[in-house]
Amino acid sequence: MKRKFLEDLGLEKGAIDKIMDAHGEAVNAAKATAKTDLDTANATIDTLKGQLKDTNATIKTLQSKEGNSEELQKQLDTLTQKYDDDTKALQDQIAGQALQTAIAKEFEGAGVKNTKAVQALMDMDKVKLDGETLLGFKEQLAAVRKSDAYLFEDKGDPGGGGNPGDPKDPDTKGALPSDVTAAIWGNMAPPE
Repeated sequence: MKRKFLEDLGLEKGAIDKIMDAHGEAVNAAKATAKTDLDTANATIDTLKGQLKDTNATIKTLQSKEGNSEELQKQLDTLTQKYDDDTKALQDQIAGQALQTAIAKEFEGAGVKNTKAVQALMDMDKVKLDGETLLGFKEQLAAVRKSDAYLFEDKGDPGGGGNPGDPKDPDTKGALPSDVTAAIWGNMAPPE
């Protein structure tokens, strides 16, 4: 924009100065943006030139080994198999982590005191994860709850209280199964 153009429009000198300042700022901002865009484009061009050079070198190397295509095919097959094996191992690991996370969430909701002990008592081969649903888990958990209830928090007494195996405590006398009591005391009678 030229100052003469604005003067010919009959604008006052103060208004022309303000318009020219604003126009100058806009032009400078546009120049800065264009410079940044140009620098980015030049960096991209340099990167692409480097990649093209590397690709051409790889092509020349492969062309020089053209006679060894069987060897190259074997290398390709080996790398493909390694990729497939690594991908499967990673997918199995992710599935295992998802299964363990879902099991931990269920254990927390079921009031399990010792998750390792409960999980050891379950047949984990029968527990599968289908999306976000655990299949076979509730049945396994119910069986462990029935056989080893001491591994679960008592819903009726959330604070616990007392020693469940103390034969001197009248509230808990006989709380341990008889085979556990016998194993602890052997042939001796428990203290009264």
